[in-house]
Amino acid sequence: MSESSIETYNLTKSYNLKGRAQKITALNNVSLKIKKGEIFGLLGPNGAGKTTMINILTTLIQPSSGYALINGYNILKQPNIVKNGIALMLESDMLYYRLTGYDNLKFFCKIYCFYIKT
Repeated sequence: MSESSIETYNLTKSYNLKGRAQKITALNNVSLKIKKGEIFGLLGPNGAGKTTMINILTTLIQPSSGYALINGYNILKQPNIVKNGIALMLESDMLYYRLTGYDNLKFFCKIYCFYIKT
């Protein structure tokens, strides 16, 4: 098993935009390794590709080229296994304000059949 929890190899994502002849490249050959237990942040200005990177790693979109491994599983060949091992919290507030953080966690875990050891 790999020592890295996230590995990317030459990830590239390009988009076709209406009214433009050229493609827009959001990610250009990004390769990195994030070790298990390591705290890692994606920093950059608007339009730098941070959200595109997260969307690729969470299998919401596919890269134009390159690939990534999450806990040793290929995001393109084993997306269902990858999805079972990750969670994503978007910037918009999706929690119930009347519940505590822990109660929100229990609620959503129950909906998606995850069980919390107490």
